[in-house]
Amino acid sequence: MEESDFFISERQGSSAENPAEIKVLADLAHLSVRISNSTSAHFTAFLLTGVPGLEDFQIWISIPFSFMYLLAVIGNGLVMAVVAWDRNLHEPMYLFLAMLALNDVFLCTVTVPKMLLIFWQGPSPSTFPACLTQMFFVHALFLSESAILLAMAFDRYVAICAPLHYATLLTGSLISKVGLALVARSVAVVTPGVLLILRLHFCRSNVIHHTYCENMGIAKLACNNISLNSIYGLTAALLTTGLDFVLISLSYCLILRTVFQLPSREARTKAFGTCGAHICVILIFYTLAFFSFFTHRFGNHIPRHVLILLANLYLLVPPTMNPIVYGVKTKEIRMRVLGLYHVGKILSTAPYI
Repeated sequence: MEESDFFISERQGSSAENPAEIKVLADLAHLSVRISNSTSAHFTAFLLTGVPGLEDFQIWISIPFSFMYLLAVIGNGLVMAVVAWDRNLHEPMYLFLAMLALNDVFLCTVTVPKMLLIFWQGPSPSTFPACLTQMFFVHALFLSESAILLAMAFDRYVAICAPLHYATLLTGSLISKVGLALVARSVAVVTPGVLLILRLHFCRSNVIHHTYCENMGIAKLACNNISLNSIYGLTAALLTTGLDFVLISLSYCLILRTVFQLPSREARTKAFGTCGAHICVILIFYTLAFFSFFTHRFGNHIPRHVLILLANLYLLVPPTMNPIVYGVKTKEIRMRVLGLYHVGKILSTAPYI
């Protein structure tokens, strides 16, 4: 049986009863054969099907996801604009917030538009290079998100636990080096995973039951052994995001110990309010990420649609929550955003000259 015949029969045997979907499958099968015959067996095309088992509800699922995406883009865009325009905010804490906002916009933009297209129009084809590119940026941006959260935790630790050394430790030069380091770490960690995917040969099915391309989702379609892929992914995750989480937890433990020693009850309450919001966002980010990561490898008894929804939520919820928690809870940014709103309102109501 040729690859194209297998591709169509495998998908038709499951749920491809819609004529439009069958046409997409046929087109994708021809694309797969052309690429395979002209280059190599693993240069093929994939079909992203969305959330398995919830195909009839995907149009409704797209509504909250669309709202969250718009909120993430607008909220993070405002944070970046305010920090960029106001020179008084060119300080470490706000620069880290701007980095986080930029990373959040990229992180959700890499996955959400394609996901919404699948929800609205059904299964969507993706060539192997496009799928691999999306996989690279998803994992690289996730790693950089974790690194920025670690940098922000260190910033808060120095500000609260060693305020006299804040200006000398967190200089503009250090922040630039941190930015370059987190990019370099993401590229260095994710690139071997991409190379491990390139060594695989795909001859079974080209159907990815997911809304975006991710490492193990692609690897599980391969004919050869993927133990090395799984081991590297697990090791890399534990040594990067796992270590980040441990260091962030340590930083906030030291911060809370210092807060408990503050003489003023008002100062303690204010510090608890700020740190509590930050800790909640961090816990949501890492809990969703680690649960999704480990269940994809070991959660054989968890329904697939639950895994896919969680995999989407851990990339979308933090970018939506971060501008609310870090932006709105930060007085300087909140006041400047409100100032922009009032200026815009005055200009919109002013008579034309």
